[in-house]
Amino acid sequence: DLDAKSNIDIKYYQKKRFVNFSSGKAVFSVHKNKQRPFFIKAGNTQIEVIGTKFEVIKIEDKNTINVIEGIVRISYILNHKIKHLIVLEKGKSFSLDNKGKNLKLKKVNIVDIAKWKDDLIRFDKTTLKEAFKEFARYTDKKILLKDYRVSNFKISGIFSIKDLNKFINSLSEIYDLNIIKKQNEIILSST
Repeated sequence: DLDAKSNIDIKYYQKKRFVNFSSGKAVFSVHKNKQRPFFIKAGNTQIEVIGTKFEVIKIEDKNTINVIEGIVRISYILNHKIKHLIVLEKGKSFSLDNKGKNLKLKKVNIVDIAKWKDDLIRFDKTTLKEAFKEFARYTDKKILLKDYRVSNFKISGIFSIKDLNKFINSLSEIYDLNIIKKQNEIILSST
């Protein structure tokens, strides 16, 4: 399953299955096949699938792998050499950047993985700057945060991808905001 604004290139070879994951979000359900292993390359991150269901998120230079069931092996590619980092199991999340840094392993609730498949976004103490970056994947409207303070306001909850206006209206109930809605632009500033 591919999310909006996601790009992949799939190649099947006689001895392996390969996906070059350029950007976005996807959920993969892969059956184990020792004769044709399944690999995903997202920037310098390589994921070897060992029969499982998992989500890959590649946005800008950050890669996140969330395992729904089974296990995957995560590696980092540097100068054409592969360094194995971790074997990830059900309910685990692992993030790293394209330089192999900012490694983060955490436990996740599998029901929260790939909420976008149900047209939902989940925020947990997320800054408005990051929340609107996520919403920007699903709308053509330009969202401007006029000051640093507003950019760092935090939001938690589950919101519909399809209802940006409802999300913005809920913000006005939480924070003192000045909201200007134009045809293709929404501007938020502090009052």
